[in-house]
Amino acid sequence: MALRRSSLVLAVVGVLLIAAAALIRFVAVPSMTKLPTEIDSESTYTGSLQSFDPSKFPLGDGVAFTVARHVDVEHVDGDVAVITSVAETQRPDGNSTSSHTYAISRVDYTQRPAPEGFEVEDQKGAMTFSLPMNPDPDGNALYYTVTREPIPLEHVGNSVLEGRDVFELRGDRTAPIVDPEVLTPAQAGIAAMAGVGDGSVLPKQILGILAGFLPPEQAQPLTAALATQPDLVPVVLTADTTIEMDVDTRFGTPLRTVQDQTTVLNMKAGDELIPLLDLSRAVVSTDNASVANAASKLSSSETMLDIVGEWLPLLLTAIGVVLIVVGIARRGRSAPKTPPAGEADGASGDVLESTGPGT
Repeated sequence: MALRRSSLVLAVVGVLLIAAAALIRFVAVPSMTKLPTEIDSESTYTGSLQSFDPSKFPLGDGVAFTVARHVDVEHVDGDVAVITSVAETQRPDGNSTSSHTYAISRVDYTQRPAPEGFEVEDQKGAMTFSLPMNPDPDGNALYYTVTREPIPLEHVGNSVLEGRDVFELRGDRTAPIVDPEVLTPAQAGIAAMAGVGDGSVLPKQILGILAGFLPPEQAQPLTAALATQPDLVPVVLTADTTIEMDVDTRFGTPLRTVQDQTTVLNMKAGDELIPLLDLSRAVVSTDNASVANAASKLSSSETMLDIVGEWLPLLLTAIGVVLIVVGIARRGRSAPKTPPAGEADGASGDVLESTGPGT
């Protein structure tokens, strides 16, 4: 009886270990890869800014600036997180801060409807924070806050960065600037220069003078279009942007981002935008310390996921199978049979009778 009971215990423990392995693999690990309710995501970018210099006419010399970006989780509603990305820019002529809020899935970081009571920006299906785990390198786009439009990203190659395998993604797009935090001060500068309007128009006379300083290939279409324009000509600011990203192949996290943006003043002639001149150019990239720090965190997370998601379930499953096999083998083994008490006594009586008196 004891042998059968111990065999049953071994089999039950084996089954429980296999069940625990399945729970770890299919419940615990997915929970570990979700966006947590609190995150510590901070990166620093360094770059150079060139601005329009009337004395030189083209862009002036570049000045260094830095951007510190923080991403915080503001609210969690099930598998939906409301995150806020804050960028603090430090320049020699002054500092500025911009903030953008999104609703994303905690599972794959894609756009989700905002929880009740929260107002978020429409990221138009593009990435704002990260690509999902084990991302597909094709068919992605980055939401660009300056134009509030996605920039399609093309997979151009693979490489290794700080010991991490990365996808090299590249994209570019030209679109009107619509972010009020960028557009409002730029239009204020145009209005101050023109002495009229709110920065969305320029006097026709000023544009005629400007045409005289432009190369012939730019001056000719401008002069022709001015002939049919009103005294106050509508102008539009566009951002000509190129993005280069190195994205971790397992976690989908951008390790390095290089952004090259040129702000262009355009004259609007019907549905056509005619470029007039470049107002500024900013080139900025993730600094080396931020790249190394992000890569180190991902390597640590990868080690933990490998242990918990692969090696631990495999070990528990192997032990569970062994225990079940041992339990079955022990249960199938027969114990030695003991003769019934009566038969044993009869055998002894026969022996006594054969050796008693009278033999």
